[in-house]
Amino acid sequence: MTNVLTARDLRKSYGRRDEVVPVLRGASANFRPGEFTALMGPSGSGKSTFMRCASGLERPDSGSVVVGGDEIADLNEPALTKLRRQKIGFVFQSYNLMPTLTVRQNLELPARLADHKVDKRAMRDLADRFGIGETLRRRPAQLSGGQRQRVAIARAILAGSQVLFADEPTGALDRASGRVVLDVLRESVSAGQSIIMATHDPAAAALADRVLFVSDGTIGGELVGADAETIAARSADMELA
Repeated sequence: MTNVLTARDLRKSYGRRDEVVPVLRGASANFRPGEFTALMGPSGSGKSTFMRCASGLERPDSGSVVVGGDEIADLNEPALTKLRRQKIGFVFQSYNLMPTLTVRQNLELPARLADHKVDKRAMRDLADRFGIGETLRRRPAQLSGGQRQRVAIARAILAGSQVLFADEPTGALDRASGRVVLDVLRESVSAGQSIIMATHDPAAAALADRVLFVSDGTIGGELVGADAETIAARSADMELA
C-alpha cells in the first residue's frame, strides 16, 4: 500500500550559535491511508515538533517529508499553503479559531478556503454529536475551553483532509466528550482518512491501530494493536530511561 505521508530523517533545532537546542534528531516514520497512529513520549521528546514539520507547518532543518507524492521541501510557500488546504488538517492545543467568526463560520472556513461546497447537514450532525449544536451562532470568546476544543476538532474533521494531525485533541475535554471525539476520529479512519494523534493518555492511544514512541527527538519504538496497560507500561519505561 502506498504511504499517504512519509517522513525521513527529520532534524530540527531552535536557537542560535551556542544556544542551539536540537529537538528532532533524525525522526522517520511512514503513514498509510486509513490508519490511526498515536504518538507518545515524555514532554519535550519532540512529538509536537515532529507533527508540525511532518504537516508542513514548519520546515525541518533537514530531512524529507512526502505527502501524496509531493516533497514539501520542493514547494514554495503558496504551493505549500495549497497542499495543506487540500490534503492536511491540524488540531492545535491552542484551538486556533478565528475570534471574529461564529462557530458556524469557523466550521465552514476550511471548505470555503479550499473552494469546496459546505456540507451543512454533515456540519450540523457533527456539531450535535459533539454537543456544540446550540453554539453555532456564538463566537469563540463565548465558549468554554472544552467547547472551543470540540469546535476545532469538528472543523478539522469536516475539512475532509487526507491526513489529520491532532495534538492532544482530548486534553481539554471531560472523559465523556473525549470518548465521543475519539469515536469520531476512529470513524474517520474507517472512511479512509489517516489520523496522527499526539497524546499522553494510554487509553486514547489504545484506540489507535499503532503507537509510535518518540524519545529524544527520534521514533524509538512501535506497538501494534496494544491495550492501554501495555502502552502505559512502555511509556513508563521510556520515562525512566
